[in-house]
Amino acid sequence: MPRGIYGRNPHYQFRDQDPVLDIAWYFAKASGKSLTELAEQTNLHVSTLRAWFYTKQTISPKFCSIAAYFASFGLDIHDLKKDLVKSAYHKIARMPLRHPKVKRAA
Repeated sequence: MPRGIYGRNPHYQFRDQDPVLDIAWYFAKASGKSLTELAEQTNLHVSTLRAWFYTKQTISPKFCSIAAYFASFGLDIHDLKKDLVKSAYHKIARMPLRHPKVKRAA
């Protein structure tokens, strides 16, 4: 099979952003911290977090930045498949979001 824009796996296709950013968003909302406070906690730049969550410019983030983000919450990136994290994610997913959705320019 030829390599396309989604790699060699045709079943892992997402339209706007990688689903791991949705999980990262819910962890950010559950923490109740601002982007500046999250940037200090995660050692990622504020513009990186803004591109993930608000402007939606990042389609597929680098593994190292996602690993650093979740490590700052005390999670290993490989623990995202475990039941404890899934149950926490589903509990947090019911929280209402406070900001309007930002549409990306076509």
